[in-house]
Amino acid sequence: MTKNINQTVNQELDFLNENTQVGDEEVAMVVEEKPVVKKKTTLRKKTTTSSEPKAKKTPVNRSRMTKADSAESSPSAPVMKAFWGVFNPMMVQIAQYNYAEEAEARQAAADITEKKKSPHFVQVIKKVI
Repeated sequence: MTKNINQTVNQELDFLNENTQVGDEEVAMVVEEKPVVKKKTTLRKKTTTSSEPKAKKTPVNRSRMTKADSAESSPSAPVMKAFWGVFNPMMVQIAQYNYAEEAEARQAAADITEKKKSPHFVQVIKKVI
């Protein structure tokens, strides 16, 4: 590669000397302006040429888990059910109603508040079934 560059530079210098009268400084400038181009080198992976063929990996047989299997094997959250509870001011539960019976629970809290003269309220309760 360096022979090609040197040969090209020499040819250009000869051409300049034949066609124009230039000084040594100008010729040096022309030589310096020429960029040097390097070839890119590529790295190749080493290939092993051994007489032994590569051992193929045997596939591992994995059992497929179904949703039922995974539910049985992993701990799941407990089943919860919601209720409406009527409470007194000291957070003691007085009555309990199904979640669909919210109106009855609020009515019972209002009746107890009038009767006992202390504020009773309704709150959601979640219990494990």
